[in-house]
Amino acid sequence: NFDISQIGQDGKQLAKSIKKSKLEDSFDVCIIDTPPTSDVLLLSALAISDVAIVPLKTEFLGAIGVNQFLKLFYASASKINPELELLGILPTMYNASMQEHTRIIEDAIQKVGRKRVLAPIRNDIKLSVAFMEGKPIAYLDARCRGSRDYNNLAVTVIEKLQL
Repeated sequence: NFDISQIGQDGKQLAKSIKKSKLEDSFDVCIIDTPPTSDVLLLSALAISDVAIVPLKTEFLGAIGVNQFLKLFYASASKINPELELLGILPTMYNASMQEHTRIIEDAIQKVGRKRVLAPIRNDIKLSVAFMEGKPIAYLDARCRGSRDYNNLAVTVIEKLQL
């Protein structure tokens, strides 16, 4: 269990670095991608963020990880950053033909509500190929389902953030 009070100077330092860089003046959206561990980097990101999207690998251990993250998220929102909102849980590597995947998404809906569970990113080998080649999926194959799913995610985020 991670002590939320450990954010201390590291969280303040991250906030200062972002403010000093004037990122807020240059961009409408800044995405901070952190490892899914309960460490100071994740807490620092939550401390300075407006919203969070939580990826959920649609398997048993992924669901456990999201449950642990949600506890940390709500503790951060109540103790460190009351402006922090959960934009959504993003199911990834989803295969509709696997009952476990569908059940995990239904469990997420029970926890946070249907509006906060985003449309899943379906399992697509082309996503792995794009990652291995270091290229955006839209450059590799803009018509594959993985690319279409990420495009839909972008539209959803833009709508939810009212950009």
